[in-house]
Amino acid sequence: MNECYAVRNRTAFEEFLERNNEVKRLSYTTERYGRYGRLWVEDIYGNTVLFITDIPDGLILEARCYSPDDPSFVLFLLVKREGCLIMPEESPFISLRPPCIVNHKDYECATAIFLKQIKKNKRFIMWDSRI
Repeated sequence: MNECYAVRNRTAFEEFLERNNEVKRLSYTTERYGRYGRLWVEDIYGNTVLFITDIPDGLILEARCYSPDDPSFVLFLLVKREGCLIMPEESPFISLRPPCIVNHKDYECATAIFLKQIKKNKRFIMWDSRI
């Protein structure tokens, strides 16, 4: 299953990579005439995640993961260490609206749901103890 998440933050991808040694950069490319970059990262569990970034500021705008990889650990780091809010693309909050106009409260609700679901993961206690 492919998973896409809109990300609201003030963290540049370079800062994220510096603070999180558990994630390493694989490759970074920019659109030829666009303003977005594509950063592939890999976590310590071997899962790859694609970040869509804003080129002028370097902010992480979106996180995408393709089957069979699991983005949970990278999203956990974004939420817990960086203080980001995330919104799944298939969320009922954005089914009729694009992520850029969804209000802050909806992002908070979606992030809380993510954290509640992630607590069911066996590795959560280990992840949480590292933070």
